Amino acid sequence: MPTERNGNHTMLLTLAITLIGSVVVFGQSSNPEFRVPTHKAFNYAYMLSGTFININQENSSQNGDQNALPYDILAFTITPVVVTALQPALTFTVDQYVNGRPARYHLMTVFEDDEGLVNLKHYIIPNNLTASDVPNLQLEDIVEEAGCTAKYSTVTNKLFVGYWPACTQYEVNVPQRYVVTITCEAFTMSVPATQNQPESSYDLPYINYKIEQYPLPASVLEQAGDFQPSCAIKPEC
Repeated sequence: MPTERNGNHTMLLTLAITLIGSVVVFGQSSNPEFRVPTHKAFNYAYMLSGTFININQENSSQNGDQNALPYDILAFTITPVVVTALQPALTFTVDQYVNGRPARYHLMTVFEDDEGLVNLKHYIIPNNLTASDVPNLQLEDIVEEAGCTAKYSTVTNKLFVGYWPACTQYEVNVPQRYVVTITCEAFTMSVPATQNQPESSYDLPYINYKIEQYPLPASVLEQAGDFQPSCAIKPEC
């Protein structure tokens, strides 16, 4: 039969475990990156998910249009993934090619901050990973790119505008920014005039059209409940 002392010890141990658990949960929920994603974050994530190419600019250059700027050929594959160590954050891999050559590969989370801005936080991950390796990444495998969080404001529920710091491995601690707009069909990108970015810089932006939409994972959609992204709602005839 347990003594009163043992009973008190058990009660204190249970209380301590409960308090520790509460601190962990509170610590995670106080960071907007790891809260249950908001509808605004879901909206942006759906718009961002897919393959994008500046196809019209590529065609103009190849067809000998004298007025066409010699834009680089850009291709972005932005794939939603579920990384257990980062849940419930909305997470993507970003794979960019410039003129057919690998340019960027990183992990990114999408979340709404306390000011109502959509944030994209970049993480460096090993380049030799396969797609099947990414969900099993541990926190020690992921390195945040310091100062590399992009921020976007909502213009309408189908239009976001913002910036992306020019702070990849190509040029660190540089204040210049990419200026970006994103819609249901495309995103535009004005490249800063820095020497070490992988894209050439022009006065007019790159226009990268979405040629394929990737669905968000089922486990991610469960967090959204009945919410439907604006770009997924088909207009009534």
